[in-house]
Amino acid sequence: MNYKEIWQKLSAIDCTNHVEKKNGLSYLSWAWAWATLMEHYPEATFSFEPEQTFPDGTVMVFCTVNIGECSRSMWLPVIDNRNKSISNPDSFARNTARMRCLVKCLSLYGLFSYGYAGEDLPQSELDRLYSPISAEQHAELTVLISQLDGAIDMPAFLKFFGISVLANLKQSDFQKAKLALEKKLESVA
Repeated sequence: MNYKEIWQKLSAIDCTNHVEKKNGLSYLSWAWAWATLMEHYPEATFSFEPEQTFPDGTVMVFCTVNIGECSRSMWLPVIDNRNKSISNPDSFARNTARMRCLVKCLSLYGLFSYGYAGEDLPQSELDRLYSPISAEQHAELTVLISQLDGAIDMPAFLKFFGISVLANLKQSDFQKAKLALEKKLESVA
């Protein structure tokens, strides 16, 4: 099984009857999404990485879904019912964000991918997220990599993000890459 086979199977599933609408946005029940995944890939697993808290008290959650040898990761801010980031979110808001992040991560495999096709984001934001990192961001990551002094498997790191050179890293992957490098730096220090 490979990414393409998984995508072909999961992207063909019609989720229409399981989509909920809130404040003009579409949501897929995490329980239904996970049950659907289990019907096709019962060996799949998911995990949540440590949350990232920003100086203003807002929080980003991270989820990874593994299907066989395939692995995809996603992130999502903890938001309120108006889709605004919450400062110092409580456990319920964090739990809700994690489960929404799980569904978003499943969309990277094809399940309900059309639900994230941009109808909820302005085109300018989509363009920003999918454009390559800036020269400043590239320099920031390069400094972290040089501080690791060979303690990182660069080909594996680049492969994880689906790129061949660091300069091609997408804006949407920058924070995840930076966090991974910082964690690796802490572990070797």
